[in-house]
Formats: sequence, structure tokens, C-alpha cells
Amino acid sequence: VVCHPHPKYGGDMRNSVVVGIIHGLLAQGVAALRFNFRGAGRSTGTYSDGAGEQEDALASFAALSEHDCIDSHRLGLAGYSFGAGVALSVAPHLPEALGVAAIAPPTQSLSRPDVLSYEKPKLIVAGDMDPFSPREDIQVLVRKMEGEAHLRILAGADHFLEGQEGEIGESIGSFFTSLLI
Repeated sequence: VVCHPHPKYGGDMRNSVVVGIIHGLLAQGVAALRFNFRGAGRSTGTYSDGAGEQEDALASFAALSEHDCIDSHRLGLAGYSFGAGVALSVAPHLPEALGVAAIAPPTQSLSRPDVLSYEKPKLIVAGDMDPFSPREDIQVLVRKMEGEAHLRILAGADHFLEGQEGEIGESIGSFFTSLLI
């Protein structure tokens, strides 16, 4: 399940980083579901300051797990920016999730006690020039995480990761392939 960036700032499931993640997963033979948070794209409802968007992610995860072609014992979560924060928030509450990938996550989403203590595998991808998710802060928080935590820093990349979509998709695809296949 792939969560998109902040809907209040134009984020939706057609975001280029989200599309890159989807392509990277599909190229590795991993099924992927992207969706719009409430009020984004053609979804109904209105932005709910994160709480409703967490419900959207949980509902999408449940829908994917119930699909006939999906092994409900091999599922994971990914997200970009705001969506990374949402994915990190719901992952500790989904025992069936095997891991989570967070691309350019807001640092406050990484510092939450339930995220720091989440023991399942995590991949954090960040740009070394991201003013919203400073590399130094991300590095400190990843070192504090329990369980397996991988950090990938993209040289010359800011928060919007323009031109990095293919590399990000490849990283996410490889991470989930190692967990799910």
C-alpha cells in the first residue's frame, strides 16, 4: 500500500515519486495499491489533519489484504512525505505488515515512540538537501530505531526528489522484494 504526499499541497496518487514507487514495485513482481486520501483527486471527503488519512491507509491495507490475488501474510506499507508519516503511524498497528518504507518522511513522524520501537524492517529514503527532513536529524532518528532500519541518502536531492523517482522505485522494489517474495 503506497501513501501519497500532503493533499493540502497538491499531493495525490499521481505524484511522480508515488508513480516511481509503483513502477519499482511492479518491476520486482510486487503487487501495489495506491489510493487518494479523502478529498484528494476524485476521492470524496475532506482533509482530516492526519487522523482520517490514517483511516484511509488502514482501509486500503484491509482492502488489499482481502483481494483474491494477494497473500494477506505478505503485505507492507510505503509512503512519500506526508504519506510516509501516515505509513509510519499505521504500521505499528498492523501486525500483518512485514515492513514499511518511508520516503522523505517528516522528522516528527520518525520521532514518535511507537515508530522508534517498531521492530519490523524499515527503509528510510531521504535527500541530503531536504529542508523539511534534514539528513542529520533523519540519521540520528534512524540510529535510535529498534529492529532493522536501513537508511538511504540520495545525494543532491531535496524534498521533492525530482529526477530521483526511478532510483527510489528501484530501492523500494528491492526492499519489499527481500521481505515479501
